[in-house]
Amino acid sequence: DGRTGVGDMVMDPSDPEKLFVGMWSFRSSQWSFESGGPGSGLYVSHDGGGTWVRMEGRDGFPEGELGRIGLTVSPSAPDVVYALVEGAERALIRSADGGLSWKTVRRDPWTGLEPFYVMDILADPTDEQRIFQLHSRLEMSVDGGERFKTIGSQAHPDFHALWISPRDPALMYAGTGVGLYVSRDRGEHWRMIDNLPVGQFSRVSVDDDIPFNIYGGMRDNGSWKGPSNLWESGGIRN
Repeated sequence: DGRTGVGDMVMDPSDPEKLFVGMWSFRSSQWSFESGGPGSGLYVSHDGGGTWVRMEGRDGFPEGELGRIGLTVSPSAPDVVYALVEGAERALIRSADGGLSWKTVRRDPWTGLEPFYVMDILADPTDEQRIFQLHSRLEMSVDGGERFKTIGSQAHPDFHALWISPRDPALMYAGTGVGLYVSRDRGEHWRMIDNLPVGQFSRVSVDDDIPFNIYGGMRDNGSWKGPSNLWESGGIRN
């Protein structure tokens, strides 16, 4: 419907015809953001998107009004699927039979914390029990979601994306609200890649100086000022 779009979509790495799609009903305006509605839900296709089946309460999926749904299929064990579900209560659910049935792993206020608009989950490429939860923090579980620990405290929130090397799972890249971070020890330490101009400016203005200066409000990072040009050679540096 007019309020619903695809919040997340993942493919079974062993069968490209099998797709999981989390539909997300929301409404965004300048003064509010409403997440959840009757259009939200989890759908599964076994024919490349030709037909779809919606997961229901009888399948073990959470009922009631749902919001954003983060999804991941384990590359090392494709029958294992995780979903992080926004609802009346946040829930982490797991399927061990390729999405036919689901079991709730966790359902508490600490599951999938705010902000809901970046809430997601990712499975380690070599271990179906190791999963990562993305929201304002980055958290890792080594027991299939029973317990989590924070591993992204050195990086700036929020965590929008995570990539794990399939050849070396200790190598990870995280996309956050201020830029890109890399870890080479499975998230114990992080280094910001600071030579990429990827700041998110919400508004830009200029003054009447010569040469004029540019001002901007940057997401989560205050207000910034910089010259539009320089009299000497060398250009504008970082």
